[in-house]
Amino acid sequence: MRRLYADRLVLFTAVIVVGLAAVFAWLRINEDQALAAQTTTGDVSNGQRLAEQHCATCHRVGPAPGHGSGQVTPLFRVAARPDTTAESLRAFLSRPHGRIPPNTFSAEQVDDMATYILSLKP
Repeated sequence: MRRLYADRLVLFTAVIVVGLAAVFAWLRINEDQALAAQTTTGDVSNGQRLAEQHCATCHRVGPAPGHGSGQVTPLFRVAARPDTTAESLRAFLSRPHGRIPPNTFSAEQVDDMATYILSLKP
């Protein structure tokens, strides 16, 4: 009887350990994906230059007043939104919106602008 109890205890412990390892591995993968969504490799200064050139017609592009038109949401407010990530900015900047025609920016330019906008995050 004790042998059966000991075998069951070992089996139960092994199942718990394997289950916890699977949960921690899943959490680690999701953490890495979330970090990748927040990470950019673009050039902040080029992103700022592109934003001033292409976005300032409608958006305030810098944190200082008078830096852009301010007709729509300022870029620092876009950056402050909790759902703004590098991934969401890349997707948005890759699509036409407002006065921006389709396929205007290269992938590198999109990454630069996303990096700049995220640099405005408080």
